[in-house]
Formats: sequence, structure tokens, C-alpha cells
Amino acid sequence: MRRNFRFKKRRLSPPPVKNIWMITFIVFLFFTLSSFLIVNKGIKPIFLEIADTKTKALANYAMGIAINKRLNDDLNLGEYLEINTDENGNVVSYQMNTAVENRVQRNIQNRVENYLKLLEEGKVIGKEELPLDVEVDPESDKEQNMESVQGDPTLVQIPLGVITGIPLLSNFGPKIPVDIRFIGFVSTEMKTRIEGININNLYYESEVYIKVELETIIPFGTDSVVVEQTIPVGRGGVMGDVPEYYNSGGGNGDLSIPMDPLQ
Repeated sequence: MRRNFRFKKRRLSPPPVKNIWMITFIVFLFFTLSSFLIVNKGIKPIFLEIADTKTKALANYAMGIAINKRLNDDLNLGEYLEINTDENGNVVSYQMNTAVENRVQRNIQNRVENYLKLLEEGKVIGKEELPLDVEVDPESDKEQNMESVQGDPTLVQIPLGVITGIPLLSNFGPKIPVDIRFIGFVSTEMKTRIEGININNLYYESEVYIKVELETIIPFGTDSVVVEQTIPVGRGGVMGDVPEYYNSGGGNGDLSIPMDPLQ
């Protein structure tokens, strides 16, 4: 007897809605995290480079604020370098006035520190108000491009297209804003170089050495920048009397010329 077997097709029931939502959420989370990692990897070096450039510009601007017309009120070379001469006008001795030196260093350092403090607080600094005990030269404002300082110096925006590395796409896409924070330290030192020139002449030049250390903090990295400048603040000279006879080789100063005896 021949038997016929019939196989019934089993219908596949659709997965539960709960599982569908779970799978969709996992896939969405995976692609979202992958996108964030790709964007972060591509944009991090660009932000660090921009932060480095901006930090150097702000440090140099802070130094420019400290060394300006106001420095003439703080420093008087006649008071700073005291030169003592005799009755004939010859230089006998010289000495530095430490009170003037400390005053100049303190004022310069305070101005730079005030500027850096405002940056740390994220405040916008413009030429209308500079709570730094500083005057702004209106002629130099045009040359220094004050717009870069009037805008928020702590905010950087980069188009998303820059992560592609393709110049044609670098300006496309939404701009990603990143807030930059600064932590600064400044040190100053006043130096005076004195040289003797020719006979009984003295040349002196005073300089201010400024060192600004700024640490830039962005959400995904930090960068430290050290900017150093040596700025001349004054120079001058003292001319003494030239003696009728000058013997640079020392000795007894005998002017006689030895001659061989006649044969």
C-alpha cells in the first residue's frame, strides 16, 4: 500500500515589535558612534592647529598691549640708568635703578596678566573698553586688525567638510563650534646691555624680555604654546672727552722710537 506524505509549509511569524526596535536601536547606535569617531579623528588635528595659531596671535597681541605708548610713562632711561661722571665729563661709574626696573616689569606683567585673565573668563576684548591700564593707538588699530579681537576669541567654527581632506568640499557642511579655553602664565625681565665704543664713549640699550605660556584646552585635547619676545624699550649713549694721547697697549707710555746706532 502506497502512502503519500504531505508536508505542510510552516509560516514564519514576523519578529516581535520589541525585537525590531532593539535591533534598529543597536544599528543606529553603532553608526552614530562610528560617525562621531570618524569626525573626531579627522577634525581633532585641525582644531589643534587652529588653536595653536590663535594662541600665538593672542599671546603676541597681549605683549603688544603691554609695550605701547604707556611704557614711556613708566620708563625714563635717565632715571633707570644712572651714569656718574667726573668734572671733565669722563664716565666714572654707572648703576641701575632697581626701583624703576621693578616698576616697569610689574606694570608690563600686570597688563599681560589682566589680558590673559579676561581670556580665561571667555570675555570679549575690544578697543572700546580695555580694563588693562592701557591706551590703544588708533593708527595701529587699523594695522593690527582689531576685528579678530573684537570677535569671540574663544570660539572656533569649522565646516564639517574639512574632515574629507578634499579642498573642494572643505567649505561644505554644517559648522562645528568648539569653545576654546586658555590658561596663561607670564614672566618678564628687564635687561640692559652696555658697551664701550671707541675712546671713553658708552652705548647702552635696554630691553624687556617677555615670556608668555598659554595652554589651550579644547573638548578633545590640549595644546601648550610658549611665546617669547625681546623688545627694545630705549637706547642712548654717553660721549666723554678724548684724551690727547691714548695708549691702548698700556706700559709706560714712552713715545721714543728705538733706532740702531750709526755705524
